Amino acid sequence: MLTISKGYDVKNAEYIPAGDKSISHRIAMLAAMSKGSVMIRNFSQAKDCESTLKCIEALGCRIEQKNGLVEISQGKTPEGKVLLDCGNSGTTARLIGVVASFLGIESTIVGDNSLSQRPMNRVVDPLQKFGINIKSRKGKLPIEVIPCNNLSANFNFDMEIASAQVKSAMLLAGLFNKGRLTITQPAQSRDHTEVMLKNYGVDLDVQNSYIIMEGVQIPEVSGEYEVCGDFSSAAFMIAAALVRGFELTIKRVGLNPTRVGFLDILTKMGAKIERYNVKKVDGELTGNIKVFPSKLVGVTVSKELVANAIDELPLVAVLGAFAEGTTKVIDAKELRYKESDRIKSTVTNLSKLGADIEEIGDGFTVKGITQLKGTTLNCHKDHRIIMSMAVAALGSLGETKIEDSKWVNISNSQFFEELKKMVPGSVTKA
Repeated sequence: MLTISKGYDVKNAEYIPAGDKSISHRIAMLAAMSKGSVMIRNFSQAKDCESTLKCIEALGCRIEQKNGLVEISQGKTPEGKVLLDCGNSGTTARLIGVVASFLGIESTIVGDNSLSQRPMNRVVDPLQKFGINIKSRKGKLPIEVIPCNNLSANFNFDMEIASAQVKSAMLLAGLFNKGRLTITQPAQSRDHTEVMLKNYGVDLDVQNSYIIMEGVQIPEVSGEYEVCGDFSSAAFMIAAALVRGFELTIKRVGLNPTRVGFLDILTKMGAKIERYNVKKVDGELTGNIKVFPSKLVGVTVSKELVANAIDELPLVAVLGAFAEGTTKVIDAKELRYKESDRIKSTVTNLSKLGADIEEIGDGFTVKGITQLKGTTLNCHKDHRIIMSMAVAALGSLGETKIEDSKWVNISNSQFFEELKKMVPGSVTKA
């Protein structure tokens, strides 16, 4: 358990985020499907990405980690059925079955208690229709995978909900399909998979609402690859700077347009934010951000921005509590299917701090400028809720104790150390 308080006053700070989780997952899985050997710089140290490395190692990959680098190459194909333990990682659980199928390895996909309660059929069902031999147990883990690496279907997949994980699973399967795969999206979701595939020479026709892939296209993932800084990690520090009113510089962070919807929301709320030194690194936009003290106002966040800010929406609720007027988030039903029901978790914990917040069917409303007061919180072992409430605690009177603070390790084991460095005196052991 840790205690969060306002700490000391800060005028300015600097932050360099660790490697991006989403990209780290994807480069590891693509490397597992390739015949090459790749050296990855700045690979995420998050527990979720560690789960992905363990899974591809179980599938026969050789993993070497040294001097902050991760090298992935092909090893010996395992004999018999393989157990793939995804820990708490939903991305791993939803994508690794395609990798196992392609490699021709019979597998059982499992996870921890939390992951075992999360829905899997939205990935399993379309993969089955596509021709992958995969099945879940009543829509949840465990998932059984029977090798099937020779697809030959012309398949049209109309996504009901914009989901980068579902889309990525289908695209990975499309790599070993002899026919045409057409994916239609209701809204744009993060496109790290498309960017990475194109970076390695895969021919994709990508428009706003659809993606077309034709024929077998297994890329050779070799040489070096650099993972940009994780924007989702940076988002918590941006929010902390806005809550406490100090200037913040963030360096070498990913600025993929489908990932930074949070910045667009903050701009609507009146935040003064600058992006500079923007360039492409291995296909991904990377650059620096400067955040200035700003007076925030409430806004409505709907479908157009939700998909590209899904992980940061609990932070929008936090900032809404410090903004003038009402902040409303709608069309965010996807939040209910994360590590916790993030709509309920966000509303419950901010309410305990004294925020005027109300849950609605697919989102929440927050009326701002109510002084928050420290209390004891339980964040349902959800790393993003823990970090969001820590930011809220920075602007609260007194001390806030977070009972399940250790679960930040799922995405950023250094979060509280980084927060304490940025705002001295803000984090202590309870």
